[in-house]
Amino acid sequence: MRKRIVLPREFEAGSAADLGQLSAAGLHKHTASRREGELVTRVRRGLYVVGSQMTWHQQADAAIAACAPDAFLCATSALAAYGVPGFDTLPIHVLVNPDRRIAPPDWIRVHRKQGGDRKLNRGLSPPRVGFEDSVLDATDCLDAMGAIAVLTRVLQERRTTAHRLRAVLGQRARVRHRFLISAAISDAANGVHSALEHLYTTRVERAHKLPPLERQYIVPETGLAVDGALIAQRKLYEFDGIAFHDPDEDRERDNLHASFRYATSRFGWVDIAFRSCKVAQLVDPTSRCVRCR
Repeated sequence: MRKRIVLPREFEAGSAADLGQLSAAGLHKHTASRREGELVTRVRRGLYVVGSQMTWHQQADAAIAACAPDAFLCATSALAAYGVPGFDTLPIHVLVNPDRRIAPPDWIRVHRKQGGDRKLNRGLSPPRVGFEDSVLDATDCLDAMGAIAVLTRVLQERRTTAHRLRAVLGQRARVRHRFLISAAISDAANGVHSALEHLYTTRVERAHKLPPLERQYIVPETGLAVDGALIAQRKLYEFDGIAFHDPDEDRERDNLHASFRYATSRFGWVDIAFRSCKVAQLVDPTSRCVRCR
């Protein structure tokens, strides 16, 4: 019968321990190897985490321990630690100094500081890169659609401001998707959607030979302004940038216009930048361009 081993109470589930600490508690090297997956989980050579199943946050702590010293959660992993939903996934992204040589397990992805001083929150547990830097680091790990989705989420949830993101963006020499990110952030900072409207004009309207919208149209029955309209068809169009929108207020406006027999369509950055053909076909089902299927 396998001997039952009980670790001391100071070894809480998810806490990291090296072989010396485990040996002092009565769990020696060979026993740790044999009981791996039952009592402990190996993080790297000589380092274990107590417990057989770890939560994402315990894995994040273990990743920092595996890459210590001076290791920080970054990119999407830092956003997860800040409470942004949807990013508590593997691999865990960890930032270290560029001169470090680390061979982490495959569930940890190591990044090295390159260009620009990132804010580092050492006092948080686990330590992590500052929020705005983490947002831009996350966009580097994602495709263009994912990058816009991240910006949209953090701004619409009011976790940061466009001005803070623009300041951090200006400090970086190299940023993936810079043009798209810069345009989206600038629109949010200025409270207008000029870049989004321009993108609609080029990728949707002109590419599909659609009739031009009447821009900044004032609906006579309500006195409210909309971003665009096809007056003869009683169709209204709103371009929703990545700044905060009150969905209740938007729905109230749309319902009010519907009571006067106007149909409202709303398009965001993801729609126009990546689904332009589908947007065009919503405006005019007969429209086609060389990319339409």
